[in-house]
Amino acid sequence: MRRKYLILLALAFFIAMTTCLYCATFADLSFCMKICFGVASVIFYVLINLIPYFVMRHKGADLSLSAYLKTYINEIISKD
Repeated sequence: MRRKYLILLALAFFIAMTTCLYCATFADLSFCMKICFGVASVIFYVLINLIPYFVMRHKGADLSLSAYLKTYINEIISKD
């Protein structure tokens, strides 16, 4: 049940992010609204990548956010 909840959460964040990106790119809105939708899509993108951190914190791992981000960034850099 927990895995199903996390998948639905990630899917909801992804749908919200793509909707914000669509509105920021193609909608007939003012420039300020396009900036707001762009910022919202960046926030959703960050939240999608922080889901594993919140899961580890929920399981009781004593991991700081800065340590998690440092290992996450190192993994991304080393994959290239």
